[in-house]
Amino acid sequence: MKKIVLFIFTVILLSICQTISAQIEYDRRKQLDLLQVSINIADEAGQQIPYVTVWTAIPRRPDDELALTPQDLWRITQRYQSSFEFATQYNHVVGRNHVTFMGDAGGLLKDVVDYGGENGYPYIRPGQMQLSYTFMKRGYLPAQLNLSVGREKLVTGKVTLKRDPEHPFENQSYLQRFEAIRYEFSDTTKDEKISNGTQTRNERLAKELEELASQAITAGDNQAAARIYMRMVYLPSINYYNGKPSGWSHQEPFSEQAIEYRKKAYSLDKENPFIVAQSLYSVVSPKGRLPLPNPITPDIRKVFEQYLINFEQFLNNNKTEVWPQDIQRFAWLHQYSNDKKQFESTEKWWCELYEFEPKFVTKEFVEDAINRHKKLKFVETD
Repeated sequence: MKKIVLFIFTVILLSICQTISAQIEYDRRKQLDLLQVSINIADEAGQQIPYVTVWTAIPRRPDDELALTPQDLWRITQRYQSSFEFATQYNHVVGRNHVTFMGDAGGLLKDVVDYGGENGYPYIRPGQMQLSYTFMKRGYLPAQLNLSVGREKLVTGKVTLKRDPEHPFENQSYLQRFEAIRYEFSDTTKDEKISNGTQTRNERLAKELEELASQAITAGDNQAAARIYMRMVYLPSINYYNGKPSGWSHQEPFSEQAIEYRKKAYSLDKENPFIVAQSLYSVVSPKGRLPLPNPITPDIRKVFEQYLINFEQFLNNNKTEVWPQDIQRFAWLHQYSNDKKQFESTEKWWCELYEFEPKFVTKEFVEDAINRHKKLKFVETD
């Protein structure tokens, strides 16, 4: 009996020692893998530029088919710069396109690259790697900075943004304040402080954004107002249970309030590609979930068919600026069409999605989607 007890005690003791050792190693690796990045953002005269939007590509796994190269990041930046305000850390153009903190009021980007992770260290920081950053602000041409990094804990750099001759600076007070609020929301760690104070801050900034949109409308700048309302679709919030803060949401794009913001944005600007694409889809899926009863009713099929017609017409005129997620939805919905020609074009649109943006989904994913579609039978309803 004593031997059994001793054996169990030894096993438990070894387990505790292994846990402590793993935590010590995790803490050590996290310190080793933590990289501070500091980049000055200035114009051609050397003046610091405030509140610049920054996207980045960080290498994680050498076998990651969707990992972005600096060339990929630059292509995505150029293609989607008209809608950069709507990209957040949780609303990416493509999965590996990281939307980091914006540059601050003094034109300084402070980023942290953490290879330690939060649950162990699934990624191991290589001895040498290249970080790529792109920078966007209206009135300037986008710019890119690539940094070669070894085992440093701090890396610094400087990037110069050149004047965009085709677009003026946005000096309107309501847009300057809009940029400052976007900067505030770009640090999503602030969303995670579960308290009434965080919700008060969220509500205060949301109210101010509404006031800024009203100022833009009064000034006759409907496009600016639409951009403000569309960004409000992706605001954070604190969740409550029994009247007490219990959690957080970084964004709730299909909440009742977000739906209203989206409608306001579309009513003010029916030409912005991002706003139009999101609004067209919201007619099909107002709550973010498709109504798919079994069998699908004729009325729902008619909604799908009208969406496919409207979106294809829109896509033909705006394809270079439409986000891949919208083309994916478009491809997928073809299989529910009551029109046989539309039904049979599903495969075509899945292939076009991959050709259009190969870093959005893998080739294997597309092939699987096509194979699943081939197993479906066209069902016509009255």
